[in-house]
Amino acid sequence: MCSLLVAFGLAAGITAAEPAETLHLSDVAGRMAICPTFTGLDTTPYRVWPKAIPGTPIRIGKSVYTKGLGVDAPSEIIVALDGEFETFVAEVGAQRDAGSPGPLVFRVLVDGQLRFESRALGDKDDAQPIRVSVRGARELRLATLGGGMCNWANARLTRSDSATSPVPAEPVDMAPFARVVYWDPDRARGVPLNYSEEFPAGDVFLEKDMVVAANGTYTVPTTPDGRGCIGLQWMELRRIGALAIQFARGARIPSAAGVRVETWVGGADYVTGESLWQGEWRPLAGPIEIRGDTWVVNASQETRKIRWVFPASAQPIVVRRLLAHTNSRWGNATLQFCLEHPLPGTTGQVEVYNGAVSKPEESSFRTQCDWDLSGPLRLKVRYTRLRPWGSD
Repeated sequence: MCSLLVAFGLAAGITAAEPAETLHLSDVAGRMAICPTFTGLDTTPYRVWPKAIPGTPIRIGKSVYTKGLGVDAPSEIIVALDGEFETFVAEVGAQRDAGSPGPLVFRVLVDGQLRFESRALGDKDDAQPIRVSVRGARELRLATLGGGMCNWANARLTRSDSATSPVPAEPVDMAPFARVVYWDPDRARGVPLNYSEEFPAGDVFLEKDMVVAANGTYTVPTTPDGRGCIGLQWMELRRIGALAIQFARGARIPSAAGVRVETWVGGADYVTGESLWQGEWRPLAGPIEIRGDTWVVNASQETRKIRWVFPASAQPIVVRRLLAHTNSRWGNATLQFCLEHPLPGTTGQVEVYNGAVSKPEESSFRTQCDWDLSGPLRLKVRYTRLRPWGSD
């Protein structure tokens, strides 16, 4: 048996919350890829070396702003639009009295086309307003040339009836590509070491794999006092938009009171770092929405791990599946696999990671299929489109 892994993502059923008419970019960081990465959300850029230093209020000229993005020039911010927006609006300028080494120039590109370029702005100048049409566009790039602290104040996207995505985007579920695991619910932090300290052998595996039953369900493991924990862990970072847990058919559904939904967050500086071992569990702020046998929590978090923590219960909690929808979008392609030297009588296997595959005569998607290596194989593949931030 030979095998081939094709790395691409899987869909399931969380319905995303209806977006607002106006979205401030600082409130939808999950749509953005930023370079450099330490951009301030509603503040100036924050510092991470040798320790985390919060940003300060955004100031341009005589004005102070409560919303916006603070960056260090030169910089570039890429925003995924997906054809959903009508207009981009902002006020740009250098951070007041920040001592910028030279004038700054702000540019706005829509699908690669230059739509706006500011005049040269210094740290004593007032803000220059921007209003750019992004109707039907897939991508927005906000570039800053020069050097020093600068701001995209009140940066926001607006919708209108004419700025539509023809069909609501089907959510992409990345749960099938995670390990289903559990952790000690009492442990909130990872390994508290810096890069020069010896790593404790007992902390190599903070998680334990769940055992799946014959019917595909999971019984949530419990601590001696009856508390339960179940979650997902990926090797790579995922930008989560919504999480869900679906209980087994006919099983008892527990009360949502006291349940915590947590994500793994890295340290705020270079010393603490972020990895599968470095970080801490933090609760999601959103409420749990109950939809029959499924609980949903909206999120906007980049993470490698998520977990559901249940209070003590005398009855077992049986879960059918976990879901983790990301901000990715589906694409479709047809692939053909050929061997330079065919192998009659030999069967291989194609497995898709971050995607799904089916034979042309089949309507359903799955992540594996057999390949008769005596000849070529032609497959329809569903994959996640390349996004600015690169995950999925």
